[in-house]
Amino acid sequence: MPAAGGGRGGGNNRATGRGAPDEQDIVPGRPALDPRFERPVPETGTPWKPVLPTEEQLRNPLNIIPPDQRPRVALRWADQRDLFVSGLLNGGGDIAQRPVVVDAPVEKGHVVMFANNPMWRGETIGAYFLVFNTILNWDNLNAGRKLDAR
Repeated sequence: MPAAGGGRGGGNNRATGRGAPDEQDIVPGRPALDPRFERPVPETGTPWKPVLPTEEQLRNPLNIIPPDQRPRVALRWADQRDLFVSGLLNGGGDIAQRPVVVDAPVEKGHVVMFANNPMWRGETIGAYFLVFNTILNWDNLNAGRKLDAR
């Protein structure tokens, strides 16, 4: 069986997987793409900042959540260098700067989601107050909320 790339050495990282490294990477029988019609690469977000909708998404807003219904991060983990490392934390880089408490408005109410398990018996006592604070302030969960313009 011939090697990848038509038997010309193979092992190249071409999109089509065909041809030699010095040849144009096109699919035979199909017109080449015009660079004027290529879509721009979408912006990627960071763990602490969501990506705002593009103009194209706003023109067809079927999958766009209205600003007053978007979830918000109420609490997030610290930077990796600031996380307390103990026997219970392995791979702190995976949770660094990720959300711990997320508040998602649903119609007239709220859903508060926890990334940790604040009521677990092995959790620190301070984590219990995440739940108690949510229960005690159920009617003020929109306090300090800033809506995006888009």
